[in-house]
Amino acid sequence: MSRRASALGRSRSGLGPIEAHSIYPLSVFMRRLGIGRHSMTALRRQGLPVHPIGNRLFIDGGEAIDMLRRVWVADQTPTGT
Repeated sequence: MSRRASALGRSRSGLGPIEAHSIYPLSVFMRRLGIGRHSMTALRRQGLPVHPIGNRLFIDGGEAIDMLRRVWVADQTPTGT
């Protein structure tokens, strides 16, 4: 199998990286991150923007990456003492 065919198979199955210049249907985004509804709800509560188009929800890859980085930095920052 060629490298291109392999990459096409990953993108069609919903596997692969989240890219900043792409838009993802909610289900594909969740599959690529390997998260379920509970984790998705938590991300939305922490500020992940979700964009409705008709009856479907979409995630902007760039917004998702920025938001995830902010959450990770906040989790790394010591609090208290």
